[in-house]
Amino acid sequence: MQVACGHRHSALITAQGLLYTFGHGECGRLGHGNENTLAVPCVVQYFLDRSITVTDVACGHEHTLAVTPSGEAFAWGWGEAGRLGIGGVDKQLAPRSVSKLR
Repeated sequence: MQVACGHRHSALITAQGLLYTFGHGECGRLGHGNENTLAVPCVVQYFLDRSITVTDVACGHEHTLAVTPSGEAFAWGWGEAGRLGIGGVDKQLAPRSVSKLR
């Protein structure tokens, strides 16, 4: 299990590799496809729907990044200054693949 805390949001990974996020949802930093704020942890459906397990997560100021066992990185939230690594500077409300890191 892993826990990460950002600016006004948090994320946790269960022993089964499920990613949950909660807190302030502005800019899509929670990865649920919207900007809703959540007072309790909620699974990030993007990964669950695709049977993708998550091994690492990091929360930034208004963005989140996750890595899978195969080394694929995903990013979402506020893209200012290219911080998501996916090109552009717009909001990304749901996880988007960055690259293979391994």
